[in-house]
Amino acid sequence: MKWCRFQSGRNVAHGVIEGTTVTEVTGSPFESHSRTSTTIPLSRVKLLVPVIPPTFYAAGVNYRAHVTEMAHRRGVKPEFPPNA
Repeated sequence: MKWCRFQSGRNVAHGVIEGTTVTEVTGSPFESHSRTSTTIPLSRVKLLVPVIPPTFYAAGVNYRAHVTEMAHRRGVKPEFPPNA
């Protein structure tokens, strides 16, 4: 079974891909769910990221001066990618 999260028009839902169609599902892959009678051609939906994580993590070292400052605190020489 191939699960997906998709958008059709303004509707966003979970679904099951079967061949060239998506069958909309109530619920999600992680809880009780059931198939609906709604089927949409796969070519007419926009596939979305399968799961939206409840927490996002971001590095606080997002600019050159901060990288340099953090490296000096650790007593090391800062390293930058060649394109930085």
